Amino acid sequence: MTVHLKDVDRHALEAHDVPVGTGVANIKGVLAELNRQRFSGLFIIEYESNRPDNDADVAQCIKFFNDVRRSLGG
Repeated sequence: MTVHLKDVDRHALEAHDVPVGTGVANIKGVLAELNRQRFSGLFIIEYESNRPDNDADVAQCIKFFNDVRRSLGG
């Protein structure tokens, strides 16, 4: 089982993806609920902006995910 995570800059059809944890999606809350349910699958974090030079933004996504995971005791 996998969970596909994406964050966006606003609640609108024209929204653009932003690094996970910096947009309007409650990603921390989603991760907390998955932790509560003992989810053991894979996480897919999608970030397509600033291509082809988005390495720093992808690293920011990974840092956010790891920081939340640590805060949840993982």
